[in-house]
Amino acid sequence: DQSQLPDENSSLGTYKASWIMADERYREYCMRELQEPVNEIHGKEPQRIEFKGSKSAAAELAIALTEARVLYFDDQPGSLVQVNEWVQHLFHIDLKDIHAIDKNNRKRKKLATPFLNMLIEKYNSRADRLLDQ
Repeated sequence: DQSQLPDENSSLGTYKASWIMADERYREYCMRELQEPVNEIHGKEPQRIEFKGSKSAAAELAIALTEARVLYFDDQPGSLVQVNEWVQHLFHIDLKDIHAIDKNNRKRKKLATPFLNMLIEKYNSRADRLLDQ
């Protein structure tokens, strides 16, 4: 069909050849994109995320996420073991003894969840500050 040709000097053969070349270049581009590391963003090196809070705080976070049932693994709510492994991997922190940490947290602290309370305070403080603007 000549109506798809960009101008009268083109032939159907050059038109099809240009589509094939464009398709090949697009395929090469897609293959390069698939080979890039997933966590590399716009040419930046991957970042290492570290949790600078205490192990007690990380344990509070892992337990709260588990109890809130907000993290799912293969369409199932994450167990404490799964969430703990994810937190350890994501934040490069060792929480292999999370049950002992949790027990000690509950025994020694006046507040059951000082880290989570601090997060709530920080969130509310930000909200108040933004409302005042």
